[in-house]
Amino acid sequence: MWKKLIYILCIVAILVMVNNVERVTINGEKRLLTAFNETDFELSETDLHVWGEYSKSFMTNDDMKQLGQQVASEIGLEPMYEDDFYQEELKKVYTIEKNTTEADTIIKVVELVEEVPNNGLKVENYIVVNIVLHDKCNSILYYRDKIKDTLSNYNVYATDNLTITSQHPGKLNSEAAEEIVESIAKTIGCTIKDQFLTEDIYSIYGYSKYIDGHIVSKGEKINVDLALTYNDIEDVTYLYAAIPVITIDY
Repeated sequence: MWKKLIYILCIVAILVMVNNVERVTINGEKRLLTAFNETDFELSETDLHVWGEYSKSFMTNDDMKQLGQQVASEIGLEPMYEDDFYQEELKKVYTIEKNTTEADTIIKVVELVEEVPNNGLKVENYIVVNIVLHDKCNSILYYRDKIKDTLSNYNVYATDNLTITSQHPGKLNSEAAEEIVESIAKTIGCTIKDQFLTEDIYSIYGYSKYIDGHIVSKGEKINVDLALTYNDIEDVTYLYAAIPVITIDY
């Protein structure tokens, strides 16, 4: 009896170890970038959105400006950027923006104030960083890790969303569209949880154990969103891939 129990526990331990090694050696995010580069589509842009709560106390305008410029410096954004300050009754936003031929970068320090019972005020401050790379995607994971590491220095637990867009002239037939999307899903070990199909859109949602993090939708873990859409005005087919979900309009 004990020998059998020990044997079962050893098997379970081995399976856990194999699964952990597999997760380390297989990087689903890098596989996604590679799969995108290997399609016949032309890369358009890569959108990275990172945000997190900074504090729950009021900040002066100078405090917000100083914080924004410190974050810009630490993530490697060189000076000669534009900045702006916007304020309304219950909201303040300090924005840094820099646009180049290679990338567009926006950094925001946002203060939101909410009225609560008994004449109280609830304050939340956020740091938001958005980077759009033009015609490239390979370096986006470096920037994501750099930004999240920087925000962690301010005790900010950052959340991120990544969306890659590419395009192809003309319209693909439904069989070709499904083959491309499902091939990418297979490459990153994505199990399809839901899908949506119309004449001009093929979209799937899924989960890959090789990609960290997830959201929950309809009781299912989701961390991959793939879509093919056709724009009849431009006569262009667009391919989107996102971790965890597509956040841009299509």
